[in-house]
Formats: sequence, C-alpha cells, structure tokens
Amino acid sequence: MNDAKPLPKCRLAVVKIASRCNLNCSYCYMYHMGDETYREQPKFMSDAVLDALVERCATHCATHTIPSFTFALHGGEPLLAGIRRFERLIAYAQRRFAAIGVDARFVVQTNGVLLDDVWCRNLKAGGVRVGISIDGPETVHNRQRVTHRGRGSYTAVVSGFRCAQRHGLKPGLLVVIDPTSNAQEAYEHLKALHP
Repeated sequence: MNDAKPLPKCRLAVVKIASRCNLNCSYCYMYHMGDETYREQPKFMSDAVLDALVERCATHCATHTIPSFTFALHGGEPLLAGIRRFERLIAYAQRRFAAIGVDARFVVQTNGVLLDDVWCRNLKAGGVRVGISIDGPETVHNRQRVTHRGRGSYTAVVSGFRCAQRHGLKPGLLVVIDPTSNAQEAYEHLKALHP
C-alpha cells in the first residue's frame, strides 16, 4: 500500500523576460548583492527561448491535466522587453494552450515607470494582470527606488499606476517595507491609491 501523497503540480512560471532594469533600487537582490552574472546574459529573452518555454509548459499541463497556467513576467524590468515581444508571447501561448484546452494566464510585475496609454491598452487587450512596485509615500519610496542617475522614481511610478487604473487594469501593489518608516503612514498612503 502506497500512502505517498502525489507531488504538487506546477501551475505558474516566473519568466525573467528582461535581465536589465531602468531603476537602480538600492536593495535589489539582482544588482546590488554581488552577483554580476546578469551582465553575461542577453538583455531580453529571445523569441526562440520564449517559444521553448511555452512548449515545455504546455507539455507539462497536458501531461498533468492542469486546467490553467500562469506566466508571471518579471525582470529586471519586464516592460523593457517591448510591446512586440509581449504581444507575440501572449498570442503564441494562448493559441498553443487553447489547442490543448488549457487557459493561459498572464501577470506582469513592473516598477510602473514605462506604463503609458499604449502599454496599458496592449496589456488590457492581452488580458494581462498588472502588479506595480510602490514602497509607500514619496519620501519613503524615493529613498531606495531611484533611477540610474540617483533620482527618485515615485512621480513616474504613480503616473504609471494611475494610467493602469484609468485603463481598467486594477493594478495590485508589491511593497518593500522600510522598517524605519512610519507603518501607519505607509499603510494609509498605499490604501489611498485604491489598489
């Protein structure tokens, strides 16, 4: 008698579609913790690698009768990969997964700086859910989340967040809490954004 529980089946792939970022956050584990292997990687995942990823995930879903699968697009900053790469990946994955009766889902985690009307229309059309990184009020956010020139990114991030909201994307938030900041103030600020 075998009482072993079946292994859990993977239903999500985190896809580091871009290995570079347009921000230079001081706490970033990719770029500030001594590992510089990203410099040897291509800046963006190639179409051939993305196609192979879709095929492998589709085979996995068919093998394990998984009804839906999520691609979580990350980076660096995933939007640096460009709209064309996003559109191509989403269209290909949706066709491939529909052929085997699996629902392909997409989510992107972005710093929000590049979000504009064009990006938001395309993400909405592709059914992509959006998460945006905001660390709290402007002074708190700008302590760590800076450009490569050392300027705070808060204004650009909130502008992208508001653009996503206007397009009905209902963006969520990913927050890195600064333990030296006022927790109540940070909470009230983030709550007021209506994520």
